[in-house]
Amino acid sequence: WIFDTKSQYCDESKFGYGCINKSQQEWFRNKSQKYIDKSNQYISGVAFFHIPLYEYLIMGNENLINGYRNNTVSCPNGHSDAFKTFQETQNIKATFCGHDHTNDFAGNYKGIDLVYGRKTGYGSFGPEGLKGARVIKFKETLDSQTGLVSVTYKTYIILEDGTLEDPGI
Repeated sequence: WIFDTKSQYCDESKFGYGCINKSQQEWFRNKSQKYIDKSNQYISGVAFFHIPLYEYLIMGNENLINGYRNNTVSCPNGHSDAFKTFQETQNIKATFCGHDHTNDFAGNYKGIDLVYGRKTGYGSFGPEGLKGARVIKFKETLDSQTGLVSVTYKTYIILEDGTLEDPGI
């Protein structure tokens, strides 16, 4: 799933950073209903967006993270309810965001992996030596008995010089 958080103003707010707004959440709930497997469960997915959810801030403040936290989490000024929506549908297993150039941390918050990317380019701000990219590798496994497919993922960071880092979740 890919969501456009825009750059600023979450729902009715006239200040602050953007978010996964209420209409996008409703769209997601409706579309999710169409992706149910043979056992009547939602098909697991991941979500990508730019501005981190408020829950990244909470998770970071509670020190439930691995990786670098060199920036304040620049998120909306409060909950947008997107995280709650993901919990209720039970199909988003991980979220991936960017925005904060010197954060690349990851952790599990209330059953959902919250993961930052890594600053990849030379423009804008960010510390030297932290340029690279977060890699996400998905593995699909078919259970021959039930016919159900499960998907797992592994994520790591590859630095500009080819060095691998595994902040773990």
